[in-house]
Amino acid sequence: MAKAFQFRLETVRRIRERARDAQLRTVAEAVHRVAQAETLRTTLEQGLARNLEHTRVALATTCLDVPAIRLSYLHQGWLLRKLGAANEKLSELAKGLESERTRLGEESARLKAIEKLRERQWMRHRAAVGREEQSSCDEAAVTRHSALRSRREAEGESQVC
Repeated sequence: MAKAFQFRLETVRRIRERARDAQLRTVAEAVHRVAQAETLRTTLEQGLARNLEHTRVALATTCLDVPAIRLSYLHQGWLLRKLGAANEKLSELAKGLESERTRLGEESARLKAIEKLRERQWMRHRAAVGREEQSSCDEAAVTRHSALRSRREAEGESQVC
């Protein structure tokens, strides 16, 4: 009976699989942070658009409310600074995400190399088992053929006597 297949590097494969899974989680977290930054940027852009519209309405009236217009411009400046900071943070997070995705690709490649090695060893094991089974079948056929030949020879001798 053939020995059961055992991959000697199974521990290495499991370690690499865990490293890849950990990197997948890291990438997911980075994607989440980028999405949050994009949401913040979108919110700031919408606030800026509302502020601009409010300023246009205030400037279109016949009676100008200078303190309100000044406050609107100050708020607009604050929003623009926040938007700039949000864009910088989004850019930084996007670069970080790209590097994490690169590391994920490397971890996946390392795992795939071990899995290909495992598959090759499995195929070699199957071929060896197939050869062993074929050898057993051949041996059984030779034994049977010898037994039949011996019986025929014995029957032939008994008929001659």
